[in-house]
Amino acid sequence: MPVIGIALSAGGVATAQVNDCNAVLRGGTFSYSMMRNNSYYQQIVYTRFLQSTYESSKTDQSLGAGIPLGEMVMGTLSYDQSAYEAKKASIDSTNFQRITQINETQTVLVSGDSAVLNAWTNCIKNGAGGLAVRFELRNAQLATLIIDWFPQGNKYKTKLSSNITIPGVDLRASSDPSCFKKGKKIVQAVGCRSNITLPDAWTPAAVTIAATDGAADAYLPPRIRLITETEPLPPITWYKEYFRNGRSTTSPQTWLLPQAERDSKWAIKTSTVSASVHRDWDNGRSNTNWCANATATATASQIVYQYEYNSAQHGGDGWSFGCTATVLGEKQRVRWIADEEARPTPKAMEAEQLKELNDRERKAG
Repeated sequence: MPVIGIALSAGGVATAQVNDCNAVLRGGTFSYSMMRNNSYYQQIVYTRFLQSTYESSKTDQSLGAGIPLGEMVMGTLSYDQSAYEAKKASIDSTNFQRITQINETQTVLVSGDSAVLNAWTNCIKNGAGGLAVRFELRNAQLATLIIDWFPQGNKYKTKLSSNITIPGVDLRASSDPSCFKKGKKIVQAVGCRSNITLPDAWTPAAVTIAATDGAADAYLPPRIRLITETEPLPPITWYKEYFRNGRSTTSPQTWLLPQAERDSKWAIKTSTVSASVHRDWDNGRSNTNWCANATATATASQIVYQYEYNSAQHGGDGWSFGCTATVLGEKQRVRWIADEEARPTPKAMEAEQLKELNDRERKAG
């Protein structure tokens, strides 16, 4: 019997085991903007990136966004293998939960993206029919499990062949526990909907529903979102006095990001690091004593800085003076947090589904 469960294949084509549902991805349904704005799609992209090789990350466009996977994650293709490996290590060290490939389409369906949801629904309606199951998000801890039957020839209903369980979820507290009971009839245009409560935004849910005429799976991913936090580094200062030292460049000075901050996944935002230096005081009246041309180079965990100076060695100019170098910059971390503001399906889709639900209830009497 048909199983209506859609997953994104490694080739970037959405398929059902019976239905040809290529439309879910065809024509740029997924786009680069989804990577930036859709936390569920981001989970898929980051999972694919962790599974990639350096070479494949530069060419893999299987997600249908029109640009390689590596560019979606790194923001450019001008990265070397060292930067690639560092990015993978950074992602893997976060509290990130990978999305298995079989759950990719269900993950995007939960996001409420109307283009994907419409393509998925139309695919099933226009295909071989059968049992269809998905989760619809209400908020970070509340979701609706939707069980539908799409006609197969003159067959307009089926019934559950076993009780349904969802690990970690008390289905007795759901809005309609009958949806999970063996023998429950699933009728075309009526189906069954039940709200379930998850313990927190991090807990996923997976369910397999077996009926007398088929089976289907549904997956609810963690309701999390990726955030970037940026904070200023504490001002880094270094004071030094000179007396008839001549003209030279200071030895490189190194500042390390504290280990506790590195353990908390903070890193120096290298593009923000800058250095300056000024003469604090001079015992004499000389204009030939100076300090200038401060430079700083940075990695994720350290800053190295230095500057040039001139300390007059003879006569009235040879007085002591002091210079202060200052380094400024920012630190940054990227991490996943519970999406407490998770929103349900967009308003237009919500209205359409509400009408459909009312129609079902009227037909069910």
